[in-house]
Amino acid sequence: MTKNYVILNLQIACSCKKKIPNKEIFQRWLSSFVPVFKLKSEITIRVVERKEIQELNFRYRGINKPTNVLSFPFEIKENSSFLGDIIICQEIVYNESIKFNHPTLSYWANIVIHSCLHLLNFSHDNDLQKTRMKNMEKKIIKILGYSYSF
Repeated sequence: MTKNYVILNLQIACSCKKKIPNKEIFQRWLSSFVPVFKLKSEITIRVVERKEIQELNFRYRGINKPTNVLSFPFEIKENSSFLGDIIICQEIVYNESIKFNHPTLSYWANIVIHSCLHLLNFSHDNDLQKTRMKNMEKKIIKILGYSYSF
């Protein structure tokens, strides 16, 4: 019998480590839904400062300002389990959770799920794709016991 699993490479590259979920929480979120789409997978989540995410946002999207999260899907190669990288700015996610009056952990879950769905080829480029992705996000968030934040 084949076991479904997600390997998480968590990198904390910011000075403020408060309000960042621990590796077990990230792992629980990913393991709750990723294996439904891909039996074996590997994901890197890197939590960074504003400066690093702004540099990445400019380099890869041409936008010279920081953002809350970036997703970098891996070009799927045959027999590869690597899905891609998720880069999250701790400060922005924390500040947005306060601004939008969402519990911090719930907001982190929303950010991670949304980003991971991008790695799984979900998008919101048109109304149909946006509805499909939003419905999937809501379903996963509800299963995890959080409120939907977007």
